[in-house]
Amino acid sequence: MKPATPFKNPGSVRETPLPPAHSDVTADSDSINILEQVQLLHDEQQVLIASEQLPPQDFQSDATAIEQKYNDAVDSAITDKEAQAENLENRLESQIDKQESVLQQMMSQQPGFLSLPGQKSKWQSQVQQQQALLSRLQNRLETVKEIHDGMGLHGPRIHELATAKVRHEKPDLAEGWDEMREAHRAHENLKRRQEKERKDKIRREKVPSLGKSNSLSLTRIIE
Repeated sequence: MKPATPFKNPGSVRETPLPPAHSDVTADSDSINILEQVQLLHDEQQVLIASEQLPPQDFQSDATAIEQKYNDAVDSAITDKEAQAENLENRLESQIDKQESVLQQMMSQQPGFLSLPGQKSKWQSQVQQQQALLSRLQNRLETVKEIHDGMGLHGPRIHELATAKVRHEKPDLAEGWDEMREAHRAHENLKRRQEKERKDKIRREKVPSLGKSNSLSLTRIIE
């Protein structure tokens, strides 16, 4: 007869031994490894997003063509505005010279003391009219010079006028230019954000390494 197997009390069975103390270090290493894998996956996702947001080659070619066409239109408008301003300056200066001659001639014909009162009043009225006309011409010349040579909020005023002319006469071209610049700004912002994330990743990688080094040093001191 086969001897009966002695009964063993479950409570008396020795429990599975605890892992050694260095398991905490292993766990920390596993956590760091997981974090690195997550960060790597995140970086790959950002690269994919960036590749999707970058304009395709055809779009870049179109953007270059739009930029060239827009700049050419603005440059042409600037040339026209400068020629217009110079023409106005020359015409106003010529009119001012003529008006000064007329005024000087009129001043030389001032009625004498023996002239009739009505004649003298008429002469004074004519002089005032000619002086007012001369003043208006001089003010207009200053206005044209200010536009031609002055500065606006974003650059020379003549350039701002030329840009406004292009936007008014060629709204489709201006809209394409605005969309291209907006896409360029979005791309630059994405690049800056990716660079910031790269630097943050480097800092995060340095911090766990420093903490692990301090933990090992503390373990040696305790031993």
